[in-house]
Amino acid sequence: MTDWLRRHVWTTSILIGVGCLLVMFAGIVLLALVAPDAENARWAGEAAAPAEKSFPVLLQELTVSAVAVPLLETFVLFALPALLFRGYSVPAWVYAIAIGGLGWLIHGAGIHQIPHGVNFGLLALWYWAVWNWRGWKQAVLATSLAHGIWNAAFLLLWFVR
Repeated sequence: MTDWLRRHVWTTSILIGVGCLLVMFAGIVLLALVAPDAENARWAGEAAAPAEKSFPVLLQELTVSAVAVPLLETFVLFALPALLFRGYSVPAWVYAIAIGGLGWLIHGAGIHQIPHGVNFGLLALWYWAVWNWRGWKQAVLATSLAHGIWNAAFLLLWFVR
């Protein structure tokens, strides 16, 4: 299995992005069942979304949400901490838990942001694996691709909603 992942990093990145989307949907359903009275914060970011839904606005938002934000977050939240963690020979799972917690915190640290934390932990493990196989530059691109797929899918759902 690991050999397949190594050979198909870009395909796996796309699949991980889709997996992150599924984790978000599972979190929404689970939270609706477990905590139906919790404040509805399912569509995180929708309050900041532009009121106008047009094709140029969609392209602009896709550029920001699916390209710029994942690249920036990958550098700041994955690449820089990985240098510190790897410098002290910390195991990958500790790194993933730390990044998952950080992802949960920056997205609001509430019950509805737990799936964000889970996804950031998964992306951290992916970053770590690709860095080991192909170096940090491809790890940044692979992780940004997975994160960009996840963000783009939610943005497209917002657009058609």
